[in-house]
Amino acid sequence: MLDRRKILTAALVFISFPIRGALAQPPPPFRPPMPPPRHELRPRRPPGTRPWRWSRGRWRWNGRRWVWTSGRWIWR
Repeated sequence: MLDRRKILTAALVFISFPIRGALAQPPPPFRPPMPPPRHELRPRRPPGTRPWRWSRGRWRWNGRRWVWTSGRWIWR
């Protein structure tokens, strides 16, 4: 009976460690929701015969706030 009680106590202590660790974690940092996409006018395609593709602008998180990255022509 004593061995069974020791095993049960050890099992409960062992199981409680992950629970205590999960409760000790700090909450994730607050990040405001991403703003809606901006409407931007697409400039004319660069001259030449290269296959250009338009890459739309997008919001990116810089660690403190959302920053708009303008669209641009990229060479495929």
